[in-house]
Amino acid sequence: QQIEIDAIKLAIYKSSLAIEFDMNGIILSANSIFENIMGYRIDEIVGKHHEILIDKEYGRSREYKEFWNNLRNGQYQEGEFGRVTKDGSTVYIKGNYNPILDAQGKPYQLLKIATDVSIARNQAEELVIKARELELKQLQLTQMNQKLHSHSEDLSAQHQKLQRIN
Repeated sequence: QQIEIDAIKLAIYKSSLAIEFDMNGIILSANSIFENIMGYRIDEIVGKHHEILIDKEYGRSREYKEFWNNLRNGQYQEGEFGRVTKDGSTVYIKGNYNPILDAQGKPYQLLKIATDVSIARNQAEELVIKARELELKQLQLTQMNQKLHSHSEDLSAQHQKLQRIN
């Protein structure tokens, strides 16, 4: 069974960002994709807590504590996460934390598998900004059109008045 687990982990390690933790959040290993995205060498993070990869404020939050309690209880966790790289920038990854169970069904290790979605997320944020800018321009054009229409009515009324006078 361990040979099968190792073969599966190797396949994952070759295709996705992968990082392993013990049940307390201590980093056990990571792959080269992790190194490329996060900027850390493996020897810089092994033995460190998961908290080095997150915003300090989030690390103190109740949500973060619950997240790890759920993992320790063997609950699978997934989502899109902001993670802090070695240089302090934020990358966004979509992934899942998979508890690995022993023969008795008790979790003894975690394997996180993820992909970098920073570019897609940034593009989506840019689209939202552009859409808001377009909405604002549309509103400005509508207001300008209303003013022009009103001005046109005023000019038409003045023109009719002048015609009556003439």
